[in-house]
Amino acid sequence: MKIYLVPEDGSRPYELVKDITLIGRSRICDIQLLDKSVSKLHCVLVKTDSLVLVRDLGSTNGTRVKDMLVKRGVLLPNDELTVARLKFRLQFVADNAAAPLPKQEWIATEPIAREAIPETEEDSELDHGPVSSPLPPQVPEIEPVPEPPPIPSVPPVVRTESPDASPDVS
Repeated sequence: MKIYLVPEDGSRPYELVKDITLIGRSRICDIQLLDKSVSKLHCVLVKTDSLVLVRDLGSTNGTRVKDMLVKRGVLLPNDELTVARLKFRLQFVADNAAAPLPKQEWIATEPIAREAIPETEEDSELDHGPVSSPLPPQVPEIEPVPEPPPIPSVPPVVRTESPDASPDVS
């Protein structure tokens, strides 16, 4: 069984080939959406046999499943997924079937050209980020503590009286 994300704007459907699919505006994403409303790393889809799990990655404009804003959600066949302002329909098709087409009554959005997206330092780090992980580096939970200053040495105390001598009590 093949699973497709069919965009409302009439463009080609995206087949979910990998078990985990990263969606966003960055070049490192599996599905790159060139729209200003989409975050660089927007959401991730996890494919199973009968459903798709979605998790928002702290996006600015949110991820919606059937018009409900979600941090985590479940997508079933024919459910609507909204990534920022872009709408998709989840389609499950047989392995030998053709890719599905978008519904005619959907209103098309206006995608932007890659050249129209201004690149910042933060973008370039993500765009050319580590190949091993598509996710941004995490802030360490434990910050290193600087070395304490050395403790000044104190000279030993030298007793001049013998321990047997008792103090003079008057």
